[in-house]
Amino acid sequence: METEPLSINLSDAEKEILLSYAYCLGADVVENAAEVVGFFRKYAEAGHAFAQNTLGKMYFKGDWVEKDDAAAIKWLTKSADQGDAEAQYNIGNLYRTGDGIEKNGAEAAKWYRKSAEQGFARAQHNLGTMWSLGEGVEKDPIEAIKWLTKAAE
Repeated sequence: METEPLSINLSDAEKEILLSYAYCLGADVVENAAEVVGFFRKYAEAGHAFAQNTLGKMYFKGDWVEKDDAAAIKWLTKSADQGDAEAQYNIGNLYRTGDGIEKNGAEAAKWYRKSAEQGFARAQHNLGTMWSLGEGVEKDPIEAIKWLTKAAE
């Protein structure tokens, strides 16, 4: 019995974003770095949360662009403000570690919670850990167990 081929309706923007991502994974990434960054910047500026998060991570890590903490925070925040769970987690990490931004446990917990409430397991784990240590929040073993259990599930 033959199955129907998978049909996914993507917008032109989504197709280009996926093409950019494919370049990132390809063997000739270095040759295509400007094209990759250009695609992501184009769609980040157009308001696509995935592209904003990806561009923010590129600036933070210095992947295919010069490392720029301010640009990283700008793009990650734009994505996080749109509700992107991974971007919210990434912003939480920045506030928790103070890497490129002033360290702030309460802000870290706020962003982790936004991400964790969407089911992002790494954010649930980090939020649970913060509750268990009293880091940025009051120490609360019940909240810690709640979030760590969700992460484990």
